[in-house]
Amino acid sequence: MNETIFNKLTNSVRQMNAIRAGKLQPARTGKLTPDHPAAVRSRLGMTQSAFAVMIGVPLGTLRNWEQGHRQPTGPAKALLCFAAKYPKQAAAALAPANRGSSVIVKRETGRSVSIQPRVGRIGIRTSNERTVKHAALAHT
Repeated sequence: MNETIFNKLTNSVRQMNAIRAGKLQPARTGKLTPDHPAAVRSRLGMTQSAFAVMIGVPLGTLRNWEQGHRQPTGPAKALLCFAAKYPKQAAAALAPANRGSSVIVKRETGRSVSIQPRVGRIGIRTSNERTVKHAALAHT
């Protein structure tokens, strides 16, 4: 190994140990919002590949979202907002065995909700058959 590269690596390890010990501040930090893809995936206890399959996006897309190179938009953002607020229901609705079928779940309020996964959008029908729009997902 090149001596210059070796010295840079050992210096990095020393800095890491100093940061962990509280003797040095990290050069940069970041905070995850509750609907950040990595936070949602972590809450569900899933690997990147399993989560990507569950939400129907390529693994590279999910990695770009988690690393901050790209931001989810449209239906993907709505799905992540829903999964952030209702992780168990999202996991149940998006399980491979349930694709294309309705799943009845109980919300924290005790009200039944039918989640109907569709390609490209989320359809949610409550017990009175009123459809909740995408924009309302972030505010409910």
